[in-house]
Amino acid sequence: MRGAPPVEIRVRRQASWRAFVVALVALTAVSIGLWLASAEIGAAVKGVFAVATLALGAAALPTTAPFDLRLRWTGSSWALSPGGTPAPQPVAGVLTVAIDLGRWMLLRFVDESPRTRTTWIPVQRAGIEGDWHALRCAVHAPRALAARTP
Repeated sequence: MRGAPPVEIRVRRQASWRAFVVALVALTAVSIGLWLASAEIGAAVKGVFAVATLALGAAALPTTAPFDLRLRWTGSSWALSPGGTPAPQPVAGVLTVAIDLGRWMLLRFVDESPRTRTTWIPVQRAGIEGDWHALRCAVHAPRALAARTP
């Protein structure tokens, strides 16, 4: 059995992802607000939930910022770099699939640098149709095959 072939894609955060995150945060804030308004709990507890809701919104803001990345599978390892031209030095790491909906995936990239960093990468088929199949093969390749060079 052969491993997945090398593939490189350029990923830009899509407007649909940003709209989803904003809608999810808004829905959560409204739900908590309605619950707090109707709940018979102390003011201190309501304050804690209000602060937690604001923190949720603040934590979600970076996920709505536009980005431009290059994700590369060499046939044996994953690398991620900013999408500028010329492409800066890529960072090696481990890529896993968090959610796969067929035409859309949420990928988790954990770099292998001394200061480990996790990057969540939403990827959709639109815009990378020619590389979509190769990308899906690479992200779903068994780890034993991924470790071997083809």
